Amino acid sequence: MGREHETDYAEFERNVFEGNVTLTQCRRMGSTHKAYGWSSTPPGSWNTEQVNAYMEGYRNDYDCLL
Repeated sequence: MGREHETDYAEFERNVFEGNVTLTQCRRMGSTHKAYGWSSTPPGSWNTEQVNAYMEGYRNDYDCLL
């Protein structure tokens, strides 16, 4: 019960580093990195649009809980 909403973090991490993430996920990651006080360093495998979304989330404190 409820397992359909569980996150497979190994799969998510693999998708992140392969560039298989949505722009919303990129924004959330940027916002999360800022919230933790981490530097703004998106994965090098991301395309320009994904990097821009990450930076938008990092700069604008995108709500990572959306």
